[in-house]
Amino acid sequence: ERRVRAQKENEKRLQEEIKKIKLYKEKEQTAKLESLATQGNAQAQFKLGVMYESGEGVIKSQKEAAKLFLLSAQQGNAQAQFRLGRMYCSGRGVPEEIKMAHMLFNIASTMTESIAISYMDFLECISNDELLVDTSFLESITTVGGLRDYLERRMTKSEIEEAQQLALELVQS
Repeated sequence: ERRVRAQKENEKRLQEEIKKIKLYKEKEQTAKLESLATQGNAQAQFKLGVMYESGEGVIKSQKEAAKLFLLSAQQGNAQAQFRLGRMYCSGRGVPEEIKMAHMLFNIASTMTESIAISYMDFLECISNDELLVDTSFLESITTVGGLRDYLERRMTKSEIEEAQQLALELVQS
């Protein structure tokens, strides 16, 4: 009985030590990413943005995630452009702004069509009223370009033209 109890205590201590090591490594990795992000590394900014968006390893902050995605997006990171566009769709961490979302999706789609759109990504950008009326368009939205095209259903012609012009200006600068 003593032996079993002692073994359980040893296992518990071992698990606690493993947790401490993991936490230390996580903090060390986060500090390294923060340093790289501060130096302007687009991939580090994107990864850190993902961490802030989910609250993984850092205190969850949609505003901080949006700030980091913007920094990375400005350097041409299509994943960051997509994530930031998705945030503009729903107003998470940034004001809800469909034109900005369209512009970012437009730019991201010219960079790559390989960004996989999940159902949850899509849900963030649609209105509940549309789901009640028509779901036939759902299966056609599998790319960033498809999501951009979907947003056009909610925009006026002048808003679409303005978003396209903003995208063109941003890409050319």
